This record gives sequence, C-alpha cells and structure tokens, in this order.
Amino acid sequence: MIRPLPRQRGVALITAIFVVALATIVATALVSATGMALQRMQNLRDSEAAWWYAFGLEDWVAGLLQRRPGQPAVDYLGEQWAQPVTNLPYDRGTVSGHLIDLQGRFNLNNLAATGNDLEYYERQFRLLLASIPDFPQGGDTLNLGQRIHVWLTPAAPGIPPPDAAQYLSLTPPYMPAGQEFLSPSGLLAVAGVTPQIYDALAPYIAALPEVGTKINVNTAPLPVLLSLAMDVNANRLSSFAATRTKEPAPTVQALYGTQLNLLPADVPQTRVDVQTSYFQLQGYIAVGSAKLNLYSSIRRQAGGAPVVYARSTGAE
Repeated sequence: MIRPLPRQRGVALITAIFVVALATIVATALVSATGMALQRMQNLRDSEAAWWYAFGLEDWVAGLLQRRPGQPAVDYLGEQWAQPVTNLPYDRGTVSGHLIDLQGRFNLNNLAATGNDLEYYERQFRLLLASIPDFPQGGDTLNLGQRIHVWLTPAAPGIPPPDAAQYLSLTPPYMPAGQEFLSPSGLLAVAGVTPQIYDALAPYIAALPEVGTKINVNTAPLPVLLSLAMDVNANRLSSFAATRTKEPAPTVQALYGTQLNLLPADVPQTRVDVQTSYFQLQGYIAVGSAKLNLYSSIRRQAGGAPVVYARSTGAE
C-alpha cells in the first residue's frame, strides 16, 4: 500500500484551506453586493416617492390658491394658504412647507422698466434699501438700482453694454445678462453686490416673470411698505402690519381714503394691490433615506387654476 508523502498531505491541506477561504470571500462579496444593490433600489424608490409627494404638495397648494366663485379678491396672512405645514406624517415620510406671497416683495425685474416707470421703481428700490434694518449703506449700494437696470437691459446689436468694461475686468470676466432675472440669486452677479448685501435684501425681493407687478400691502413686510413713498406714515403702516392678519385692506381704494388712510396720494393706485398672482412654495419632503428641498413658483391665472411655472431643488 502506497501512503501519501507528508509533503503532499500538506499541499492538499493548504489547497483545501485556500478553496474554503476563496469561497468565503466570494460568498461575502456576493452578500455585500446584493445588500448594496437592494439599498440602491430602496434609495431609488425613496427618491421617486419623495418626488411624488412633492407633486402632491404642489397640487394641494394649487387647491388652496384656487379662487372660488364669490370669494373676495383679497389675499392676506390670515388665510389658510399662509399657514405653514410642519412634519405632516405621510406613509413612510413627512412633508413640510409654506407659501410665500412673492408680490409682498420688490420685484427686481421691475427695474427693467423705462421712462417714468423706471424712475418710480428706482426711487422705490432706494427707499427699500434705506428701510431695511442694518442694511450696509453707502459705497456700492448708492446706485445699485441703476446698475441693476443696466444689467437687465438688452444691448443694441454691435454695441457693448455701458458697464461691459467693468464686468470684463473681473476674474473670471463675464458680460451683463441683458435679460430679466430668473431667480433673486441672480443679483449676486451684478457688480458691487456682495453676499452680505444679498443676504440683507433676500427676504424683501423676488424675480417675477413680468415687469410692472404690484405690491400686495396685505402681505408685504414693513420695509417694503415703507418703500412705497418717501412721505408715508411709518407709525400708521406699522400698526396696520400688526393687525392686517385679522383686518386686511379690503380694496385698493381703502388704502387712500379715510377708511385706512395708509398711503399718500402720490403713490399711484397702479403700484399697489390687495391680491396676488405670484406665490412660491417652499417645501421639504423626507421619505426613508431621500430628502428633497423644493422651491415651486406658482402663478394664479385669472379665472383659472394656479400653475407651477418654475421649479428647483436648490436655492430659491
């Protein structure tokens, strides 16, 4: 009988150990890969669900903003649309959100106007800067409204914009847009606008897709109300801002007469309103591992359902 040599037995043992180790590694890798694949699949499902919740939130908000027959054409902060929703539980996640009346803010694109309209909006913008608490005055803010107008104004063919040299000297160089802002954050590209200036302005500005929008006095913050004219009565406006949640202005005419007497006659009635067409939904949706910050710009159409005309998941 031939017996295996000790060395052969040792090689066989090492081979067996190697095969077992290799099988263990392969099995572990397969389990890990399967787990990762399942987690990726779950993440995709969570992300898809978060978007469906976001669309549902938009639809719900559109229902709130739909003007019903016979409903007064007044928008104010005591209405249901102005109440925030916080951590509303839904299936495997939560939904939070609130609506902002964008016509309670100064529309930067109004500075694309011309003639007497531009003169009014530039004056209003200067008054807004002066009315914002702790706003950095002087320096590059003195002619900011004029610089914004130049930024928004399309250049004539073959002729560079008036401020082109200033922008081309920057690093990196760029040219003025020559078109309306799509977002208030576009203001950061205008020469002289620092992050500090933008942060101070952000709660009071909007970038609406038309020129000549009105200010809703029932929702505008006090600095925006004070920007309507130089000779407004600050105490009277402050008192109105404190009580308008329950006692909003019912009509534009009431702002001028003895009923409220809030605005001087030199504020044209075409500049103010008591209702709104533009809103922004700021929502936060959490579903499993998915987190979604939603910014939806909504236009309430005359006689029709509100529609989302812009949507982003980053900064507003």
